[in-house]
Amino acid sequence: RRLAGEEQNIQKLAEKIRKKLEKEGSTAYEYEMASIRDALEEIADRLSQYYTGGYTQYLQKDVLERLIRLRDAFEVLYQRRKKRNQRQQQQQQRQQQRRLLVPPLAELELMKQIQKRLKEKTEDLYRAVKLEGKMTPVQKMISDRLAEEQGNLVEAWERMYRSLLKRFAPQRNRRN
Repeated sequence: RRLAGEEQNIQKLAEKIRKKLEKEGSTAYEYEMASIRDALEEIADRLSQYYTGGYTQYLQKDVLERLIRLRDAFEVLYQRRKKRNQRQQQQQQRQQQRRLLVPPLAELELMKQIQKRLKEKTEDLYRAVKLEGKMTPVQKMISDRLAEEQGNLVEAWERMYRSLLKRFAPQRNRRN
């Protein structure tokens, strides 16, 4: 039960980060944080009922991998921004503009990684089921989760598309 409480605390932090990313309009990163938050909620529920089996462990591993990927993506963004800031220091002093936490290209890169990871998980599950000849209860739970995740990802792509249209459509019209 102590672990369940810790998972709930992490879930609250994930939600706080997700809200900041949503407020900024960072669809890909907001999607990933929402997915992490949902998985943490499920983990906490399972741990509070003393379910520590394969599916709970799968969820925990998945959350850890996602957090590591997000950390790495933010590190890349930080390094890029740091280099750019060094090159453009004088220009930035002349121009005062709102800076996005996550640039659109970084969002597209993350969405591509998320989709690739989801495809790999689905393929891994397919191979495991094929090897066993039929789907186990844990594999069924994983399959349901992957299907839900794919549906959520489609929604995230749609939100990202609308967000990018809002950001860049006016610029396109000004050039014409």
